[in-house]
Amino acid sequence: MSNKTRLAFSFAVLFGASWGGAYAQVQTQSPVFGAVLEYPTSGCGGAVLQVPLPGKQLVPQTAGIPVSATSFYGRAAARHATWLTSLQCTHTGITHELKPSTEGMDTVGINNGYVSGNWSGYQISNTAQYTQSGWTIPAVVKPNPGYSSTGYYSSTWTGIGGGFNAGSGPLIQAGSSQQYYSTGSVYYFWHEIVGGSTDTGGEVHAFMPAHPGDAAGSAAIWTPDTKFAGRGQVTLGVCDFTAGGPCANIVIGGEQQNDTPTPGNTTEWIVEAPSSGGGVLPLADFDSVTFSNASWASDYVGDPGTTYYTIAQGTSPSSISLQQYIFQLYQYVAVPDVLNGTGDGFTDYYLQPQKVNGN
Repeated sequence: MSNKTRLAFSFAVLFGASWGGAYAQVQTQSPVFGAVLEYPTSGCGGAVLQVPLPGKQLVPQTAGIPVSATSFYGRAAARHATWLTSLQCTHTGITHELKPSTEGMDTVGINNGYVSGNWSGYQISNTAQYTQSGWTIPAVVKPNPGYSSTGYYSSTWTGIGGGFNAGSGPLIQAGSSQQYYSTGSVYYFWHEIVGGSTDTGGEVHAFMPAHPGDAAGSAAIWTPDTKFAGRGQVTLGVCDFTAGGPCANIVIGGEQQNDTPTPGNTTEWIVEAPSSGGGVLPLADFDSVTFSNASWASDYVGDPGTTYYTIAQGTSPSSISLQQYIFQLYQYVAVPDVLNGTGDGFTDYYLQPQKVNGN
């Protein structure tokens, strides 16, 4: 394999995977943990899970990460996260690629850099190898007045590539989904690659717990191949930190023919109305989401060693506001506030669409 060093193969068949099957463990190298065990997944499009070796559960001492670290993996280490060794996934038909707005709007009073048909948050114009953030999973409710009979949707995520003026490189992203239906609300973690040879074909729903009110986070990593320029391996981390785990470290690619091309030259922190069937879905009332520890790195070499930057330290930090056509007119339905004092976070707010002139 081009950017992983196989140390040994142990095809001891292990039982107890969540879907009742058997899996083989493989010992290999990870840019995050160093030596790891690798486990296949079920229904996750060939993705594998990587976890520290037995007896080497990731803690600050074994990972060389300070307890005070604010990196995604440092935070997981400090909380003694449980890294999953089995994961079952399904494809939902939902996608998270950018849909720029084609409708001009009055932006007076709105902290606005770009207007999107489905994204709200911030982007920077940097090609990153690493990005992360944390947030509290919002409890979603039906908008009032309502305007959909099929449900309401929202997604919260961190990603690399795919933003405004990002070029043709892939979008790599992972986060949580919050959906409202008349029968109840649904919360889960997901990941997606849009574009390139490892395109997942839409959102991959990971069957791991997600709960409103829990502290969550995600990280997206693109590790360049040492032999094949312009290609690399994708690592996606998602965690429920409140529960002290579980966390999943999902790896996609790793062989040159299955590697991901260099992602687009933007990095994002987004609350979104996701899409399905080519159209943007109605946005759930998420009230607000506050992003924290939002950072990125142009070169990722693991912890310690990587230099992390805040949103404010990126090139051309730009806000993105979300508008949708509701009640027969275009309206803002989500907007971000200004960056916080340290430049590594912000709050994104839901705006209830209004009926105007009897519509």
